[in-house]
Amino acid sequence: MIMKRIFLFFTLLTAVCTLTRAQDLKPVLNYSVAQKILSGSIAYADSAKLNLAIAIYDNDAQLVSFARMTGASLGASKVAQWKGVSGTASAIDVKCAEAGVRAAGLVFVKK
Repeated sequence: MIMKRIFLFFTLLTAVCTLTRAQDLKPVLNYSVAQKILSGSIAYADSAKLNLAIAIYDNDAQLVSFARMTGASLGASKVAQWKGVSGTASAIDVKCAEAGVRAAGLVFVKK
């Protein structure tokens, strides 16, 4: 009888811990934040006289916002979208990836 109560207690404890963990809040990228990021990126590109394609994805690799500036190539659009999907799908931190590229000597990454 006591073993059944102990088993029931630990079963309920496990269920409660699992349910509370599933309810943890994490930051979510919404449309208004994506538009602010896009506006800032466009402002930077304008100041640097660059024509860019900018794709902003959320944590689930879903496109939230996209812009192709006048003068940017169609290929830049595809590359921006590919980089966005691959970056969110692999969930690699940009600083970590940049350090790996530098360490491998593949490309010079400007600090």
